[in-house]
Amino acid sequence: IDVPTKNQQAGVKQWSSGQASAAIDDFVTIVMGITPSDPRYSQAQSILNDHFQQASKQTGITPTEALQSTFVAACLAPSAVSIGM
Repeated sequence: IDVPTKNQQAGVKQWSSGQASAAIDDFVTIVMGITPSDPRYSQAQSILNDHFQQASKQTGITPTEALQSTFVAACLAPSAVSIGM
């Protein structure tokens, strides 16, 4: 998350806190394994967006740290745990 341009690697998925919505969409589909056609998709997306917004409001938390926290929350979802992420 927020890897400097000079350190980015081709073919490696990387996310930016400046594009948090796109990152969160990926967290839901890639990490949590929930596709947009799944009825749980909107709720998962909303929960992660809310998490990011709340984390961003915390004193001393950078946007990068807020997105990292959101990634961890996605990793802890039952659907992510059950597929072995």
